[in-house]
Amino acid sequence: MTRGYKTGVARVIHWYCLWLLAVTFAIPWIIFANQSPVEKYSEGWFLSRSLASARATNRVDRLKCAIEMEDLAKDCSEPELKAKLLYHAGSFYCGQIEGESDFERVNELFEEVLKLNPSEDVVVLGTLRQLAQIHSAAGKPESANKYYEEIERRLNSETNTITPGFKKKFLENIYPKLADVKERMGDSEGALLVREKALEVSSESKKAQILLEKARQLAKDGKKEEALECFLNLFKDYTDFGKDNGDIIYYLMEYVRVNNFNERSDEYIDSLFDIWEKFENEKHLQIFNVGHNLSVALFSRNDERFLEYSEILKSKLKEALRTNTVENIKKYNLKLCEEQLAYCIAMYEDGKLDINFKKEKLLSFIDDFPNNDNTKYVINRYVELENKMREEEILRTQKWKRFFISFAALVALFIPSFILYRKG
Repeated sequence: MTRGYKTGVARVIHWYCLWLLAVTFAIPWIIFANQSPVEKYSEGWFLSRSLASARATNRVDRLKCAIEMEDLAKDCSEPELKAKLLYHAGSFYCGQIEGESDFERVNELFEEVLKLNPSEDVVVLGTLRQLAQIHSAAGKPESANKYYEEIERRLNSETNTITPGFKKKFLENIYPKLADVKERMGDSEGALLVREKALEVSSESKKAQILLEKARQLAKDGKKEEALECFLNLFKDYTDFGKDNGDIIYYLMEYVRVNNFNERSDEYIDSLFDIWEKFENEKHLQIFNVGHNLSVALFSRNDERFLEYSEILKSKLKEALRTNTVENIKKYNLKLCEEQLAYCIAMYEDGKLDINFKKEKLLSFIDDFPNNDNTKYVINRYVELENKMREEEILRTQKWKRFFISFAALVALFIPSFILYRKG
């Protein structure tokens, strides 16, 4: 085979590869150029832009995604597509609202979507939902309520094309938020009605939280018996609710508070002891909230169980402070609990305690917590004890003086009498 033949074949292969490469890139471009605007922006394209916005690591990049979408919408003459582009632009902006101007901008985008009256229920409902959310976050519950109720009306309309599963999921999502908005508006009855609707459509995993919110609202409205019944139903029907993360302890404390027990009463203290004994050996740090309230209650009525219980709580606090992260110590106020317990121990009054022992406790608190707000009271109490000891010392000295004077007077009278008696 000659060298010229080889060179010719190589050239043919080279030009064929160039042609194939050009066709590979040109055909998709030709197809895309001949597509209608709606065909260009497929669901896959919108998904890719949403993912790009979600993966953006800073506000500037997320805003770029929103501005890109908004610019595309400005150049679009197809109402359906324009509405969808504006909807996504508003969605991208939503998480970046930092002031009134940002709020107005996003609000205008979503309102423009509604004016275009798109046929896609998902776009309309998504727009209304985000309008409700931004108005609620901006402290405008009345307008948020309007948007949420419009969502409910559309979902329950017989003319929509929404599947039952989608409708149930959407209602499950908005009903708790609508109830909160109505409660903020002062419409307690309306909020309770919406919570009942939420219980009807929600999955079992969500019903416990709805019951909890219902119980809290009933308690806030002064409906004590109904609130207590709601709490009891929650604890009975959803026995695992809040146990994994320890929040069940807070819910039980809420139940105790709804009872309106006097904080020095046996009922209040017995209720706290019940919670403490049930969870004291668990690793949940919420138990120290119970411990704090219980120690304060025992201290406030000079209960003889205080000293024994305070030592148990002090030991558990010491271990928790040693083994937990700084974040958890702050989150559950463990240092504050330690300081308040130390204050109660220092100030605890018991007639059986020696005054010097009381002074030692006060000095210990002053040394350990010199900058605490209660330190001045501890110092005042220490000064009181010092003055009391000084007064008692003066009284003892005066008592002994009176005794010796009386004794000397008695001796002085006795000796002459004794001498006269002997002479007689």
